[in-house]
Amino acid sequence: MMQPSHLCSACLLLVLTLLPVPGWGSVDLWRFDNQTQEKRYLALIEEVRCPKCDGQAIAGSNAPIARDLRETVYQQVTAGRSDRDIRLFLELRYGESILYRPKLSGKTMWLWLGPLLFLLVGVITLIAVVWRSASCQNRHAEPDSAHKQTDTALSPTAQGNQSGEGGR
Repeated sequence: MMQPSHLCSACLLLVLTLLPVPGWGSVDLWRFDNQTQEKRYLALIEEVRCPKCDGQAIAGSNAPIARDLRETVYQQVTAGRSDRDIRLFLELRYGESILYRPKLSGKTMWLWLGPLLFLLVGVITLIAVVWRSASCQNRHAEPDSAHKQTDTALSPTAQGNQSGEGGR
């Protein structure tokens, strides 16, 4: 049996481990002048890629750089800058890779056209394989008359009849 002092210590330790720690689930609380600003802010932070996290938007990242970027976006939205200006600012400061949807340019053309090219090559390959398979099946299904004559001449029954054995 446990002594009362050990029981109290165990209960205290259990309570302390179950208490939430500030910062584990930090949430940004921003005040906006209207709903439009808030919607713009939420849309922008979903479009901006976290420079530290792989494949994660700043909206869902707890990295310090993501918090700084959310604050920057908030300040610019409330200052009245347009979405285009905010994207341009972030792109100039962090590079084109900061945005999930980069602009169409010479550098990013392959990002936009690459999937279409792969799809086109795949469709052409599929058509070629199906066409080749169908043409091979047609050749084997209907032999021409020259092949028929050769096949009958070389058959065992035909050879036996020619030698006079009569198929024995």
